[in-house]
Amino acid sequence: MNPITKKFFDQVQTQHEISAQQAEHGVEMMDLLVGAIDISDLDGDQRAALKSWHEGAQRSAKTIRDF
Repeated sequence: MNPITKKFFDQVQTQHEISAQQAEHGVEMMDLLVGAIDISDLDGDQRAALKSWHEGAQRSAKTIRDF
């Protein structure tokens, strides 16, 4: 591999790792927040949104990490 291609490849690989770590951190923070919420205070739409957001964040982190 020529040196310029290697340098750019290494930078993309680093950016991928940074993105995965940020997504995983986001899931950790969401886990903490979701755990602090009294779900019984939410209406049905809010509970559905919270569940969807949480699952979406988990899927995003997994997708980034898996590739």
